Amino acid sequence: MKALSLHIERLLLHHDCVVVPHFGAFVVHESAATRSEQENIFFPPSRLVRFNPDLVQDDLLLVEAVRQEQNSSLSEAKRATQAMVLDLRSQLLADGQVDFGTIGVFTQDDDGQISFSSCQAGVTTPRYYGLDAFTMPRLANRMPHAAASNTHAHHNTAVRPFRHNDDITIRISRRTLRNVAAAAAIAIICVIFTSPFQMSDVKGGQASVFSSSPKVENTQQTKAEEQPAATDALVNEEIPTAQNATAAEEKAVEEKAIEEKTAQEASYAVVLASQVSRKNADAFVQRLQDMGYANARVHDNGKMLRVVIDGLATETDAANLAHQLHLLGGDYAAAWVLKL
Repeated sequence: MKALSLHIERLLLHHDCVVVPHFGAFVVHESAATRSEQENIFFPPSRLVRFNPDLVQDDLLLVEAVRQEQNSSLSEAKRATQAMVLDLRSQLLADGQVDFGTIGVFTQDDDGQISFSSCQAGVTTPRYYGLDAFTMPRLANRMPHAAASNTHAHHNTAVRPFRHNDDITIRISRRTLRNVAAAAAIAIICVIFTSPFQMSDVKGGQASVFSSSPKVENTQQTKAEEQPAATDALVNEEIPTAQNATAAEEKAVEEKAIEEKTAQEASYAVVLASQVSRKNADAFVQRLQDMGYANARVHDNGKMLRVVIDGLATETDAANLAHQLHLLGGDYAAAWVLKL
């Protein structure tokens, strides 16, 4: 049975119809790219397989592939094909369900009616290699916001005309005033030190000269008294700066805590099938739970049904699980990550 599915998978790469003699035909339908309006997800085009039990006339396409594989005659290839078909029917009769590789799943009810559910990922083709679903937000939702931002910026940068009756206020910082006062004090000290002597009581061509050192001492004492005051002003000025730095650090810690809490609350899921019927979705979920994936469930967003495995805390965990499912092949090869 596995050999039969492999032959059909290879033939469907380049053919749109493969007939299995005395059983039915696999017909490929091209599906165009689609977009999910609610989640803004674009799905690539695919080739979905349908099974038609009425097409049973042998076109020798499958028989020729078996002949080339076994390097046998045409009659031997026909008998080998019939043996594979009988094996498929026997397994359906015994188990009621057969996983037909990456093509789909066959089921048979109690009345002997055979139904086929194709793989949602579709059969592979060189035209669609490398294409995967991706998310893109609507640009129309951002344009009004951008226009409002540009208008706001234009109003902020507009220059208001000057009127003669407007009041003009000139503000000078205290630091500038202190710098000016210090410069004036230094200039006065320089003037005093450049003229250490003075003349007085000029009588009869004689002058009495005396030292002005007491004035220098007074000046030095005044400078010593001004220095503590300037130091106190600088200390008082540094205190608000330290308080602002502490407030900025506390705000950064709060923002980091909010981000960590948001990251913890985020939930991710791995999608295995989309746009499926309720019956097929429930059967797929039951199969996943039997394999040990207890978080498998049917996710209904109001527009479509999806088979997902949720409860994953981080995107890395979801990507690792999707990679494990890809290795299984079949219905699990098209698994992708969805943020809930």
